[in-house]
Amino acid sequence: MKDIAVTYQRAVEGRRLIDIFFKCWALVLPITSVLIVPSIQGTTPAYMMAFLSIPLLLYAATVKEIKQYLWVVLLIGTGYFTLNITSQFILSVIGDMDLSTLPLVDPLAFTKKFVLRPTLFTQSLYLCACLLTFLFVYQWYSSTWDVYLFAGILILVAYGFYETIYFWLTGTSGDFISNRVFNERYFGSSTHVMNIAGLSLLRMKSLTGEASMFAFTVLPYWVFAIHKKRVLIAGLLTLALIFTTSTTAILGIVIYLVILIFTGKIDWKYLVGAAGLGMTITIIKFETVFSIFNKMVLRKLSTASISGNVRISNLMDSLTFWWEAPFPVKIFGLGFGYIRSTDFFSTILVNNGIVGLSIFIILFLYPILILGNTAKEFALKSALAIIFVTMMIAVTEYTYLPTWLFLGIAYHYSNKNNGRYPKEIYQLDRQIID
Repeated sequence: MKDIAVTYQRAVEGRRLIDIFFKCWALVLPITSVLIVPSIQGTTPAYMMAFLSIPLLLYAATVKEIKQYLWVVLLIGTGYFTLNITSQFILSVIGDMDLSTLPLVDPLAFTKKFVLRPTLFTQSLYLCACLLTFLFVYQWYSSTWDVYLFAGILILVAYGFYETIYFWLTGTSGDFISNRVFNERYFGSSTHVMNIAGLSLLRMKSLTGEASMFAFTVLPYWVFAIHKKRVLIAGLLTLALIFTTSTTAILGIVIYLVILIFTGKIDWKYLVGAAGLGMTITIIKFETVFSIFNKMVLRKLSTASISGNVRISNLMDSLTFWWEAPFPVKIFGLGFGYIRSTDFFSTILVNNGIVGLSIFIILFLYPILILGNTAKEFALKSALAIIFVTMMIAVTEYTYLPTWLFLGIAYHYSNKNNGRYPKEIYQLDRQIID
């Protein structure tokens, strides 16, 4: 009996250590433009904590939890290696292919290697950090973490507002923390200014690469805050999304409104009232509204802007390559990390073929179909839908950890609903809370 008590006490202490670790992790999880080692890409605090989660779990988790964790790791690892080994074998049989039209992750790598190219391994390391985040949250998530999730996104948003105010006062960026090089083009993070009705506005990007990625990071937290009834937090995140002046932010908000309409979660009188207010503002300030809509949406949907031209060009080049590729390449792709288009649909289609695209769709579709209709589960389903659609259309960065955070929470609740999640974990959670 004494041995059982000691074992249980050790499990509780281990669970408490896991709790403390993640609460610290959550505070830096949305940050992507700060490196611990500036000369080494990928050494963000959140990524380092993702890799540190392995020794932590081996020390703090119970034997049963470790076995479950390693089983899922083995399952995912086997599938990933099988898919990529198959694609590399196919490439070695087919021989060199003309990839000059594709948006390659590292064009210079192809002057040296075609099969088993370097970016296959470097991009796999990024994916590894993402999957470790997903697995950690999937198995050990506790609702007590939500406060720290919101604290993390508020830190990011607060820095964004600081940059905006600093720009208003000085006309320059006040970012003094970012030290990462993005896409080998700019140091720290991009600083974009949009002129609206004669007013220069710094597009909010905070400690992320650019405004669109900031919006992509904030959107799932925004939905989560709304359904957790954190009114003040939801209001601040809404304001932050507006200050991005990003098409990604508009797309995410529109997707959320569509979800609310089709699920009957929005009162029609509010919708009609908002539409009426929007029409009134448009009529009174038509030129200003049209100028904003043209810059943020129309120009990016056409070739009238550099951004829109690059997006359409990358999409068409990638789809054309896939369509003309040999049949085995259509099925299994070139290999993970070969190209990075401006949308994830064509990126994963070329990199991992129909098989990879199908796996990615199922990965998001499963929890959306399985989760219930409680406020929190509806928020998770909405957040995943927004992440999925925006990634497929406008965002190619799978490496942003909030995506895997919310996916992990969703799978945690999916397994809870199906009665497959270990009851011991919930008992430990209650013990910690008590």
